[in-house]
Amino acid sequence: LTGKAVARLSIAAAEETGRAAERIELFGSIYERVIRTQHLYQEATGRGQRVIAPVTNREDAIGLLEVLLPAEPGDDILDAVGEAAHVLAYIVIANQRFTDLYT
Repeated sequence: LTGKAVARLSIAAAEETGRAAERIELFGSIYERVIRTQHLYQEATGRGQRVIAPVTNREDAIGLLEVLLPAEPGDDILDAVGEAAHVLAYIVIANQRFTDLYT
């Protein structure tokens, strides 16, 4: 999160566009809704099921985890995505001393 936008950090996105990060306006987007509600979002797309989870540390949103799944996930998979987002928050916070990539 960069205040007014989401910077999508993805190796796949970099390979497709030639850019390291894609900037997506936050306000009025589904990303803003996920951050505001702190709930997972799921939708079917032409490429699979998109799931977006808030990455939070002590209820402060520090980012989003977006995954594309090949089929509609069950509750166990959604729980795993939510847990992965929670763990990712710890990884980002712990690595702030060593890299400014996320900043």
